[in-house]
Amino acid sequence: MIVKALNAGPPDVATLRQLAISRGGLLDDGLRKRAWPSLLDIDVQSIPPKPGDHLLLFVLFLNFLSFSLIKDVL
Repeated sequence: MIVKALNAGPPDVATLRQLAISRGGLLDDGLRKRAWPSLLDIDVQSIPPKPGDHLLLFVLFLNFLSFSLIKDVL
């Protein structure tokens, strides 16, 4: 029944809601991963990718540099 609600075009959100709160819920992680974006009305294709580690290191470097400059002024 969950797969049928997910495969309906567009997904049958009312049925998914009822199944999510029923005994046993959405059964397994695979079905949950497919159902929750529909329940939350999220287009998973529009979510930007997670930034890479290089970007995180660059931001940390900029923060360190900014702190160093401010420290020298104070």
